[in-house]
Amino acid sequence: MADISKLKKQRDQFLAFAFASADLFLEVSAGGDIIFALGAAKGVTGIDDQSLIGKPWRDLFSNYDQGRLSVICEKAKLAQRCGPELVELNELIAKRRAVFTAIKMPAHDGFFITLGLSGPVMNRLASSESAVKVGEVQKDKYAFFNDARDAFDFARSLGQDLNIGLFDFGRTKSIVDEVGEQKWNDFVDDLQSFLINHSLDGKGVAEFADGRYGLIGESAINAEDLERSVMALAEEHGVLCTAFQPEVETVAADLSGVSEWEAEKSLAYMVTHFEEKGVDEALHDLSLSQGIEKLARGDEDKLTLFRDMLERLDFLLVFQPIVSLESREVHQYEIRARFKSGDTHDWVLFAEDNGLASKLDAAICERVINHINFKSGGSRTKFTTNVTAAAAQDSGFLAALKKLLPEGKGLEERMMFEITNAQHIDDLDAVRAFIDEMHSMGYKVALDDFGVGPAALRIMNLLGPDAVKIDRQYVLNAMASDRARGGLKYMVRMCADLKIAVYAEFIETEEVADFLLDIGVQYGQGYLFGASQETMSYQPPQK
Repeated sequence: MADISKLKKQRDQFLAFAFASADLFLEVSAGGDIIFALGAAKGVTGIDDQSLIGKPWRDLFSNYDQGRLSVICEKAKLAQRCGPELVELNELIAKRRAVFTAIKMPAHDGFFITLGLSGPVMNRLASSESAVKVGEVQKDKYAFFNDARDAFDFARSLGQDLNIGLFDFGRTKSIVDEVGEQKWNDFVDDLQSFLINHSLDGKGVAEFADGRYGLIGESAINAEDLERSVMALAEEHGVLCTAFQPEVETVAADLSGVSEWEAEKSLAYMVTHFEEKGVDEALHDLSLSQGIEKLARGDEDKLTLFRDMLERLDFLLVFQPIVSLESREVHQYEIRARFKSGDTHDWVLFAEDNGLASKLDAAICERVINHINFKSGGSRTKFTTNVTAAAAQDSGFLAALKKLLPEGKGLEERMMFEITNAQHIDDLDAVRAFIDEMHSMGYKVALDDFGVGPAALRIMNLLGPDAVKIDRQYVLNAMASDRARGGLKYMVRMCADLKIAVYAEFIETEEVADFLLDIGVQYGQGYLFGASQETMSYQPPQK
């Protein structure tokens, strides 16, 4: 039998911990009802402590959090704390956020919960887990965009803005020729450590091109101080030379003046500009709220080039296999456009911000439909293709698409549409009309770039898609965080109940594929199964 004094000591220790960091302590029975409450019950939940007794503990939380917290508590190990988790309380009780922790104790059939009112420190604590390793310099700008999204969300929760630091060292080969490779490599190692130390929580640092770095930091960082520090570091390593002429700039991430989606697009334009041209006049005194206007809508030469490419249909079609995670056989091929020059992702954003998304999507859909009908007409291979959220909200695009879709050729059995950027739809009614019209013609519709939180559940319920494709960020986070894993599992279970198929992107390892299959994801794509190619090709990975 367990030592009674030791058990009491553990309980006392947990109580001490609870009130050092929380506002309310709850004891839950094996049946899931609250049997003891101590602390600011009324202030946290809106219900006094005596009235909490006998209530199911799950009822305190939002529908979304009920599911993932249940999974977390079910899998909890004895005497090991679960959490902290940032949660939403049930809006029928108290519409606010709180920080949740729980623990199971030996010789106790139930478990204990603490709740703390959400604040800046609590938010940081609860959201500290991430798929990105602290101290890692990204080489992929899309991974950097994911870091930025997390950083922006965190800053918004505190009502704060951020700054983005840009560092351009020009032709690094010329520097190496003057100072030697060893000195330069030693400098770069310390430079990267410097950038990480000045970033937000040691993340959000990337090398976009040779000698061109960026970081996401707090609003206090400025170009002059950063440049002084870089020059001092260069002097320390003996790399000051004629060719060493760094350009340093900061861009204000004025998050209060821009929407989430506009901030992401503006950052993408800024990074692409910096990748191609380095620090120049266009980036001086720039902010994210100005980025779209200055770097997208204000570039008449780029607009003329894009219109010309669109007129000439100057893009290729590429194919990426989508695989059944259970059978490892090809389920579909996703068909995407790839522009012959420039970054396709940037061109798609550029089209949206210049009112050309519907025209671009119509041109791509026409090419895709022709390929399926004429080049793949003799097979029963199935395909998906993308429609931007901007086009799906445009009744003119819907009318143009209906004219392109042939009748009586069975295309609806072989082709599914994916609405991209599903988390950033402005007009849900218009997109619902698009989906309903596609359904009336027999076509299936998926929501791409999909999230796993309460907002995603709301969108899914309102739009009624046939499938959702989980955004890469949530797959990566689920592999690194128990909290994110619980949220993804809950989303997959909800989809199963609603008969909605679940896809996942960016599957690069067997570990990720096995995890996704285990939680109920049916289909996946990523480098494990094959990159996008100009021909349809699939070779099952060797385990």
